[in-house]
Amino acid sequence: MPSPISIPVPDDLEGFASAFKDEAHLRQCLRTLLTKMGREEVRITHSAQEKGKDIVFYARGGMNERAPYACVVKKDRIMGSISGKTPAKEVLYQAEQAFDEPYTNPSNGQREQIKGVYIISPYDTPLSASESVGDRLARQGRTIEFVCGTRLMELFATHWKDFLLFESSVLASYLSALRAGLSKDTALINVILGRNLPAELPGSFQQMYVPQTFSAEVQYAFLDETLRQNLSLPSGLVRVTDIRAVERRVKKLMQVLDYLEACPGIAVRPEADGSTSRLYRCAASRLACRL
Repeated sequence: MPSPISIPVPDDLEGFASAFKDEAHLRQCLRTLLTKMGREEVRITHSAQEKGKDIVFYARGGMNERAPYACVVKKDRIMGSISGKTPAKEVLYQAEQAFDEPYTNPSNGQREQIKGVYIISPYDTPLSASESVGDRLARQGRTIEFVCGTRLMELFATHWKDFLLFESSVLASYLSALRAGLSKDTALINVILGRNLPAELPGSFQQMYVPQTFSAEVQYAFLDETLRQNLSLPSGLVRVTDIRAVERRVKKLMQVLDYLEACPGIAVRPEADGSTSRLYRCAASRLACRL
């Protein structure tokens, strides 16, 4: 059983958050993530008329009913309380807008009430900020969830691990830790090995290295049309120069065959019945007899 995931240290989340160039890029990545999670009709709705909804998608509720959900997306850390002009106050305002204004589905033109709102940021949100926003909306009978920092990284690790491997610095940080000889259970290693990232990755750089001695090169040689031409000997009266020309050609072809047969690094694919090789050797033998 994998060990429980511990909260990443700030450097880990900084590396994860730095993978998103700006808020627009974060919204695009979240659309891909939600699609990979099986959500339906995922749309980026961020605009001047968004009415609090940066992303809208459809999902199934507890009774398998299909309903729209909204996402409020922030690239920066959500901090502060709702009593002042803070990021927490801003996401509260957007969440209230998302609930107040029905969503018009562009596929059918129907106006539907948002069932729930997800507040998303690549940074962990302080408990004071999330409780401040959540308590206000709970008194209104509305449901929100914060999917930030560690929790968001876990979703990427589960549903889109290639993003963490190739588009963020998570893998580079992990390999750097291995190279430096860190064998302790760091938060980053816990995140990677405890989820659906390469669970088979070894615990040390030395175990990870594979000597480059396991490969073998095989080359194939194919006879082209020049070597496949008919080499039947002339009949009747012929000139000695013609026979000499045929002899030189056969000898060259024999050298090619001898080389292919003697070279251990080349796999020769002969004709199914071996007719090509026999033709050349027979022709050489007949020429020797006539000359």
